[in-house]
Amino acid sequence: MMKFYILFSLILCCAAITFSNHVHASDSATPPTTETPAPTNPPSGGDGGNNLNSYNALIDWAADVFNGIGAFIEHSPNFIERIFAYLIEFAVYVKFYLMLQTMEFAYGIAQALISNLGIDSLVSDAVSSLPAEQRGIFQAFGALRAITILLEAAVTRFVLNFMGW
Repeated sequence: MMKFYILFSLILCCAAITFSNHVHASDSATPPTTETPAPTNPPSGGDGGNNLNSYNALIDWAADVFNGIGAFIEHSPNFIERIFAYLIEFAVYVKFYLMLQTMEFAYGIAQALISNLGIDSLVSDAVSSLPAEQRGIFQAFGALRAITILLEAAVTRFVLNFMGW
């Protein structure tokens, strides 16, 4: 509740400064004259209406301030909702990007493991020891490439498990 009072007093102070600047700016907007103005008789009522204009300006200003406060309060939930939606969208984007980078890193490690352990040469030696007819069938259907892809996927999964995925 105290935060509300502090916020409200800050708004009122800013509004008072704005109003005083507005009143002083309107006073200085008329250029100074060198001749003295002719005295005017105030209308019947006494003070010439200057106070009435000031009160009308004050009431208009206060109405504008409260309308602004009302618009701020009215649109605040939508603004907060849009901020959180953007933050969540950004967090999801960052998470997917990091997951992709992690998978590319693990795939590179898996290819290095397969090459260093000699598994790729072991598979190619096993296929080359087959008769020519069966080797042709393997190459026609792309079975050797399929075995390589499955092997890379299994080793990548192993690396990801090792990394804590």
